[in-house]
Amino acid sequence: MAVAATTNDFLLDGAENNDKSDLNYEDIASVDILGGPTSSTGAGLAGQTFQVGTALQTYNLDAVQEVQVSTSLMAAEFGSGGSGGVINVITRSGSNLLAGSVTVQEQRDAWVKGSTQSIKRDIASVSLGGPIVKDKTFFFVSFEGDDHKLGFDFSQSSYEVPDYLRNPNSNLTANDTKRKSATLKLTQNFSASNTLTLTANYVDEQANVLDTLFRTRQLSDAVPEFYHNKSLSGIVRDISVFGATQNMTLESILNSTSADRDFTSSNSNPRELFYDVNTGADYATGTNSPSNTNTITTLGWSEKLTLASANSFSKFGVGLDYFKQRTQQVPYLSLYLYPGADPTLYPEEYLSEAATNLTASVTDAFAFAQTDWFVNSKTTLNLGLRFGHDNLIKDNTIEPRIGLAYDASGDSRHVFRAGFGIYHDRSNLVGVTGALRSPELEGNVVNGEYIPSGGPSIVEVAPNIKLPTIYKFILGYQQLFGQHTTAGVTLFANLSRDLFYTQDLNRADANGNRPNPAVGDITYYGNFGRSDVYDLEFEFRHNFTNGSLVRASYTYEHAYGNSAFDFVSGNDPINYASYQAGQIQPQQVWGPLSYSLEHNLKLSGVFLLPLGFQFSPIVNWNSGGRYFWHTSWYELPTYYEHFAFYGGGYNEQKIGSYFDMDARVAKNFKLGATSLLVYFDMFNIADHQNVLSRDGLYAYNYGAPIGAAGTTYNSTFAAPQFYGPRRSAELGVRFSF
Repeated sequence: MAVAATTNDFLLDGAENNDKSDLNYEDIASVDILGGPTSSTGAGLAGQTFQVGTALQTYNLDAVQEVQVSTSLMAAEFGSGGSGGVINVITRSGSNLLAGSVTVQEQRDAWVKGSTQSIKRDIASVSLGGPIVKDKTFFFVSFEGDDHKLGFDFSQSSYEVPDYLRNPNSNLTANDTKRKSATLKLTQNFSASNTLTLTANYVDEQANVLDTLFRTRQLSDAVPEFYHNKSLSGIVRDISVFGATQNMTLESILNSTSADRDFTSSNSNPRELFYDVNTGADYATGTNSPSNTNTITTLGWSEKLTLASANSFSKFGVGLDYFKQRTQQVPYLSLYLYPGADPTLYPEEYLSEAATNLTASVTDAFAFAQTDWFVNSKTTLNLGLRFGHDNLIKDNTIEPRIGLAYDASGDSRHVFRAGFGIYHDRSNLVGVTGALRSPELEGNVVNGEYIPSGGPSIVEVAPNIKLPTIYKFILGYQQLFGQHTTAGVTLFANLSRDLFYTQDLNRADANGNRPNPAVGDITYYGNFGRSDVYDLEFEFRHNFTNGSLVRASYTYEHAYGNSAFDFVSGNDPINYASYQAGQIQPQQVWGPLSYSLEHNLKLSGVFLLPLGFQFSPIVNWNSGGRYFWHTSWYELPTYYEHFAFYGGGYNEQKIGSYFDMDARVAKNFKLGATSLLVYFDMFNIADHQNVLSRDGLYAYNYGAPIGAAGTTYNSTFAAPQFYGPRRSAELGVRFSF
């Protein structure tokens, strides 16, 4: 089931690991950030955050023991904003056996024939675990360094990258990041029934934005800009087993995280940058940003009691999660001129931001009870109830959960499953931080003077705002054929109501007149969104007698609505149109969600070959995401945009199918008590040029409606804007003992 990453519940050793801020740099070293990271300087349309509500901390892969993922109906134990799924990362622990590893891997485009991208990635990691006091005290420690450089043509289409940036001597990259992470875990067995663990996780990520192309209009405009994200978390986890028959377990968790996310720039006057489709002038895309510092502090506590008996397994729990963000930002002017506009006729616009010094926080409290009741040898009933309180928007939630599993034959050959649950997405500080900031002032630069064009713009949050509610249903059947083959079909349904959505309560008309002329835009956060998502999934798995296996799945998805997460931050063009022009209201927008994939096919396997080789292929095909066609025109000199659909409704156009095939060939050499694993990975073997987005602007006009004099028909209409990664290879060696 396709879900937005922002609706997932991230845990680290059972402790909350969710980012509720209005800024997010945790993926700074990830290829997901196409062209480099961006700076969050506000909330909603004032901020343009690029990713909110995902994991607060990344982690060292060598430190991971297992990853527990649940994407269907989660038990009442989970639900702190996890309507999409729950991802719980369990870290490794030491034991009486001293064990360690050293891993080195390098990824290069130069190792494959015909590569059209520039990529260089070096990763090195070490780990060591063992006893401090035999049978009593253990340690585990790991460290990883990741140096990642992506060439400019990794994601940008040709029309967005001017020729002068293609100079190989310019030393420009699309993403130049470095990431270091370390994990330390101590385990103390006080007795056979009581264990205490202490886990510390440290992450240091930085990006040199001076080397990224999308920040420059001309090479002479490049200025030093640096992102730096440092975070340290600590988790104390105590597990006690007691009771006359050792049938009760109490798990107590205390956790805290501190993060600094800083952006440093020598730009006193940031500038919006465009590629000029009219003249073909050498413009890159992106935004220069002002310096800002951000600190995040989290605290968490939970108590969970488990009771086991012959015919039931029950769990009860309570907990609190506290999240605080402090942001400080220098005052600045953001300047821009519309592409194609004649600066002698149309003045340059500016956006003035006052200095920012704000602190915002949110506290979530919860309590839950659940039981797995083994009614008989064929029937299991899952019952649960979760209570929650969010002090940020003062919302109380009640979430019942019910599930049923019926083994018709009593030997696991014919199993039916059904369930229903209510969930709520978590709140975050987007919106509230915008409301706490000083008003923005827009205007024009005329003869070097800054002249306001209207009143200051402000952000408001609806006084009756509440958490979005999601109703989840599941119905499935799984059958076992013989001893080694299983197949199943499952129907999922997610009905989301009261999703977050932003509107402008003080829209300007075609002449720039507002209902309240004393102020500018009033960005208003409310519950105007909804969506319906249905997934029909078919699965197949076969285990061979030699240990090999194959998996296959196909999913048909129907995902429609008027709101995806981008509507919260204002980054979705439809939201911008509704916000700015007032011509498209939330109730008028209904269509495929941008992240929906109507058809999705996945094939994977692990094949044990002669001479100890292992071959692991992964094939992924889907029918592609969505985008919409539109036209725009602007009332100059007020610059207010009028927006209309072209050739269909919201997201009615498909970007194009996506195809990717990866594979690993590996061999493990045993050297007594040690082993040497050598592996070679190939990514996008077919070198398929996957399009990730397209230009949906059909035509625009800077002074009159579309079709009138001055209308420009976009020469890059429907052309690709961003591509996925091309073919590359990775060689890795892992020594362990």
